[in-house]
Amino acid sequence: MKIELAGIFDVTAPVSDAYGFLTDPSRFAPLLPMFKELSGVEDDRFRVVLDVGMPQIRGKAEANVVFVERHSDQRAVMRSTMRHALGMADSDMSFDLVPQGTGTRVSWRCSSTVRGTLASLASGILAPLARRNVDAMIASVQEELGAVPSEAGVDPLTPVAGSSAAPPSLRPDLSPGWWARLGAWFARALGAGGRA
Repeated sequence: MKIELAGIFDVTAPVSDAYGFLTDPSRFAPLLPMFKELSGVEDDRFRVVLDVGMPQIRGKAEANVVFVERHSDQRAVMRSTMRHALGMADSDMSFDLVPQGTGTRVSWRCSSTVRGTLASLASGILAPLARRNVDAMIASVQEELGAVPSEAGVDPLTPVAGSSAAPPSLRPDLSPGWWARLGAWFARALGAGGRA
């Protein structure tokens, strides 16, 4: 099963600062959703442990990550192999950076191939989880590097043509406001006597 995501976001930090942050695992990795541990940091590689809390795929996931391409202040490509009790996932993630005024525009792309039991969960659980986690990660990166409000047509999370990601019109709104509305709906639905 293949999951592909891509998008664009802007930050106020200059290109050199954004590149330095995105290629420094000690600064970037702790922002990953479900982050538990970073180890084995060398020039071009590092290891990340994630603590997955989804009921169907609960447990530890370990990812070995290597930089396969780095062009200072322009582009970085990481390749990872993630192992979980239910299967494996191989991913390539790239960042392309260009100056945007005094800040930076970051174009990113992630392509993952999922195998094992995880593959059977990919479309129903993993694809939406990946989209939600990427949104959370981008929000954290923007907080660290200075958020710039999205312009019309600049979507931080855009499905890649031919991928399993839902088109924008079908993709759930996972903004903080959406979570608040969902929480309010559950509170109303479960409020009186705990019945929907």
